[in-house]
Amino acid sequence: MARSAIRELDPQNDVQMIRIKSLRHELIAIIDLQFTLLVAQQYPGFVPVDVEKPPEEVKPEGNEDF
Repeated sequence: MARSAIRELDPQNDVQMIRIKSLRHELIAIIDLQFTLLVAQQYPGFVPVDVEKPPEEVKPEGNEDF
């Protein structure tokens, strides 16, 4: 699907990298003529939340208007 969309823009182009992020994970696929690299990792911005207690409200420091 991504490959056909890219080729519609310019027939000489091809997909080289695909990056997909969800709330918890990040998937990266790099495609080359001789190899394909797939990376699956926990998204660095993800902080597990305890579902038993509500998250604490975080206010920016130095600005009391929030």
